[in-house]
Amino acid sequence: MAHKVVIQVENLSKYYRLKTSQPNQAKAEQGLWALREVGFSLAAGEALGIVGKNGSGKSTLLKLLAKITQPTTGTIRLKGTVSALLELGTGFHQDLNGYENILLNGAILGMKPAQVKARLDEIVAFAEVASVLYEPIKHYSSGMQQRLAFAVAAHLQADIVLIDEVLAVGDWAFQQRCTQKMKAMRQEGKTLLVVSHDLALLRNNCPKAILLEAGRIQTHDTTENVIRQYLQPSSPTPSQVVALHHFARQPQVLQEIVLDTLAFSAPHYRPQDAFGLYFSLRAVADKPFEQLLLGLDVLDGYGNRLFHLSNFFVGQPTITHQANQIYGFELPQLGLKPGRYHCYLYLEANGVLQDWITENIYFDVLEGNIYGFEPANGVKGMFQPPFQFLTRVPAAVFTPSSASPNA
Repeated sequence: MAHKVVIQVENLSKYYRLKTSQPNQAKAEQGLWALREVGFSLAAGEALGIVGKNGSGKSTLLKLLAKITQPTTGTIRLKGTVSALLELGTGFHQDLNGYENILLNGAILGMKPAQVKARLDEIVAFAEVASVLYEPIKHYSSGMQQRLAFAVAAHLQADIVLIDEVLAVGDWAFQQRCTQKMKAMRQEGKTLLVVSHDLALLRNNCPKAILLEAGRIQTHDTTENVIRQYLQPSSPTPSQVVALHHFARQPQVLQEIVLDTLAFSAPHYRPQDAFGLYFSLRAVADKPFEQLLLGLDVLDGYGNRLFHLSNFFVGQPTITHQANQIYGFELPQLGLKPGRYHCYLYLEANGVLQDWITENIYFDVLEGNIYGFEPANGVKGMFQPPFQFLTRVPAAVFTPSSASPNA
């Protein structure tokens, strides 16, 4: 028996007018189409993932569905109540306490206070906010607010739940509870739309997904096929030499010597591939530069630092810069799960922070794993370290001298 359609989107577009910085400029209309002719439908109990780069229209789509903003053209038909987890703090009154905000959200969904109170203990326990329940929301940490927002949406009687990067805040244990609860919500007949850079989350919770590019749907298919297309590199490829002079810098840098050009060893990688990032420096001041300290941070889509590399770690803390010299970091095997990763580069010289770039340097990791395991995406986790499995371990490992430190 087919489930009833609860979300019907047809030819949905959103146009934003942009202000000109020149008041005497001719009155030519300037603006941005955040969404163009988007259409899809969802039935009760279905979950749809939404994938795309920053600025592709993902959050705009959820705001339109939540009726926070109105479409320029097109129609949205929703059957049932809607709960939205969008920007941090959305749906909460910052001067009310946690208990009052739970009642407020229930009232917005058309629930009576007695119905909300019947689920209060479950909400508070899930969000882990019992100790601050009667404190104003504005005193909550970002993690507390996000946990409470998810708990409210998951436990109250919304028919449609819109989720925008819900797992960007929260520890691993809370993320696992969210994943389990999302599966339970689908079984209860709730319909989910999920925006996330966590591709594993989408794989586990959304059978189908759409890929947005420049406000348009490029692909509407199984989540696996959509992710595969999303991870394909776009032009220009990051293996090309990139001039760094126009990249934004952190304000505290001296810039007597700067990061000048950059290149990756390949246009994209798989987990089993070797990785290389190379760069040159340009001296701005006419002076010697000694004690070069070069650093590379690799971060995931949430801004979590996965690892940090520096020449200092490998016994090279006394480098003196030579003109036309090229530097670089290499890994014999990358070992990261498929996804997009961002790089921070920094440079110290003569004991002073000279340059630090934290934007627009990224690389893509495509499907695969270092073990040759099939299917290629069958290996879970953020990292894929090389390891050995032993079948003939000496009995001496169980002697007291080799006992576990946790014993």
